[in-house]
Formats: sequence, C-alpha cells, structure tokens
Amino acid sequence: MYFNYLMAREKRQKSVVKSLFVLVVVAVASLTLGVVLKQFYFNGAVSRETGSVKAVFYYSPPCGCCGTYLPKLRSILAVEVRVVSPEELIGIKKSLGIPVDLQSCHTVVINGRYVEGHVPVSAVAELAQDGFVGVKGLALPHRETDSKT
Repeated sequence: MYFNYLMAREKRQKSVVKSLFVLVVVAVASLTLGVVLKQFYFNGAVSRETGSVKAVFYYSPPCGCCGTYLPKLRSILAVEVRVVSPEELIGIKKSLGIPVDLQSCHTVVINGRYVEGHVPVSAVAELAQDGFVGVKGLALPHRETDSKT
C-alpha cells in the first residue's frame, strides 16, 4: 500500500514539473512576442492606433500650405507633427540628403525616407508601403497638388 502511495506521489510530481515547464515556455514565448510587437509598433513603421504607417511631419512657421497638405497625409498615415526652427529644419533636410533645389517648406520622414513638398498622397502611400525600392525619397517642392490626389 505504501508503495502505491509513493508511485502516485511520484506521478503527481512529474505532472507538476511538466506543467511548470509548459508554463515557463508559454511565459517566454509571450515575452518574446511582446518585445517583437513593441519593436514593430513603437519603433517601426506601424501605428498601434490605426495600423497605418507612421510618418513624422516637420515644418517651420510661418508655413501657409501645411494646413492643406497635412489632412491629405493624415487620410493615409498616422502623422506626428513636429514644429521646428528654420535652422533645425534645414539640418533635418541636410541629414536626409535632400538636394537644395528640391527643398520645400515641410519635410515628412517615413521609415528613414523623405517626402519633400506636396507629393501626391498616392505616391506617398506607395513609398510608405516600401514601394519605390532604392529611392531615398520623393520631392515636389512648392507645388500644391490636386485635392483628390
């Protein structure tokens, strides 16, 4: 009888060890998934709220055309707006490698690539979805595009 008790106890202990092992594996997998999703959502290109591509819109007052272009961008992207000094804006453009003759009043950065000026949102959407492979950015300086593009 005591032997049966010991055998049942050993079986329960093995079951507990197996359960703990499964629990540890699930916990590690969950943590790993959490880290991956954090990198993807917060450091990558996708906005957690909208699932759309995140862009940073830099401009320096007094920009009069940004008010018409920004809503177009927001229709396709999660846009973070940063107001910077004219000197900072020039530095940002220089760091992105935007040629001086293509520079405009505002710059959008998407995944390290730039959109300068009033590039049609259809082209911006293509760029945001990793289109235009090998292209550093798109520029259409000092031009207002059709409100439908």
